[in-house]
Amino acid sequence: MSLIVAGRFSTFSGAERVVRKFLSQGFARQNISVFFVTPPGQHAQYPIGGDQYADPGARLAARGAARWMGGGAAVGALAGAALYLTLWRYWFIPIACLSVGTYIGSLIGALRRTRQQTARFAHHGRDTGVMLAAHVTEENAPSAVQILKQSGAADVEKATGIWEEGRWKDFDPCAAPRTHF
Repeated sequence: MSLIVAGRFSTFSGAERVVRKFLSQGFARQNISVFFVTPPGQHAQYPIGGDQYADPGARLAARGAARWMGGGAAVGALAGAALYLTLWRYWFIPIACLSVGTYIGSLIGALRRTRQQTARFAHHGRDTGVMLAAHVTEENAPSAVQILKQSGAADVEKATGIWEEGRWKDFDPCAAPRTHF
């Protein structure tokens, strides 16, 4: 495993300025990598995209839908009966109102439950931005951290990983940066 020091910048030009500082301090170009981290949820780690197999906020949506479905059906049945008795004496009216009421009730219940769950699952991964990662040794790691911090890098971290062909091979965009060292 290789020792890696990394920091996040808002632009590529900002990161490239810091690359020049690294090179002037004696770091080799093949030990510095600059790449973009996409927004959470857009890392395409699954064949159909996304970071997770299922949205954790929607996990309990079915329970919310079932809970509100009965209330929606009751309101729809009452509306259907009222329309049938007052305006249209057609057999389809009560059935249509019952169906629409059930659907709207289940939709409201699912959305309410999803909103409650989504608040519990806050983003804990990496933020979007341009990452500058440097393959370092124990001797020059403090110098690399100092260059990144002085240059205004956000989320400066020290990590261990696989460094091959001039890049951080096992970089995980979903993992939280390890900024405490």
